[in-house]
Amino acid sequence: MGVLATSSRTDRMLRLDATPASLRVVRDAAEQAASACGLGDDDCYDFKLAATEAVANAIEHGKPCADGCIGMRVHEEWPGYLTICVSDCGSFIPPRIDPADLPDRGRGIAVISVLMDEVELLPGSDGTVMRMRKRLAA
Repeated sequence: MGVLATSSRTDRMLRLDATPASLRVVRDAAEQAASACGLGDDDCYDFKLAATEAVANAIEHGKPCADGCIGMRVHEEWPGYLTICVSDCGSFIPPRIDPADLPDRGRGIAVISVLMDEVELLPGSDGTVMRMRKRLAA
């Protein structure tokens, strides 16, 4: 994948306490960015919900960094995407789920994949990043 240029119209980095109380900040930041980039009501809602779900997953299943926080960056990329990256300092290990069990939980990544146009889970030696992109109108 090539490098995409970042627009100065929307670029916000946040350090979030790894607690559920941070989810309000996430929703507000995602909504502000989506509105600034001209997403319609439905896409704005999807973007905000995906951001909230990704951060909630990082809080519950990831590991905070040394400062007790997880990271979130929301930024516009050219050509034509609004991107959220959520990072924590944990090692992602895919859960072992028997499809026959149909769990009530554990569907976060699947939900995010429906809401966003592109989703990447990037585990690394220094943590995990979930990168999600929503296509902007031409």
